[in-house]
Amino acid sequence: MAQSLGHLAATVSLDIDPFTARAKVLKSQIKATANALRAQEAAIKGSSNSINNMRAAYATMSQQMRNYNAQLQQSKRIMDNMKNSEVARSNAAN
Repeated sequence: MAQSLGHLAATVSLDIDPFTARAKVLKSQIKATANALRAQEAAIKGSSNSINNMRAAYATMSQQMRNYNAQLQQSKRIMDNMKNSEVARSNAAN
């Protein structure tokens, strides 16, 4: 019942060109993503430097405003004292 059919010869080939093309596309996408991440990291570092500079400028301006307010209060006291002195002289003269 078992008969020999003879020799069977077959050639198998694998076309890897689609895989190669996809691998190239993936590599280029990975490279582009890495470049984008580096650019984003640089932008974040630049922003943090900018934020630190803004924080320092705000602290300086806040200190200046406190100094100006203190000078204003001192000038106001001086003017009030002068006004009171003038009122007292005026009353004494009358």
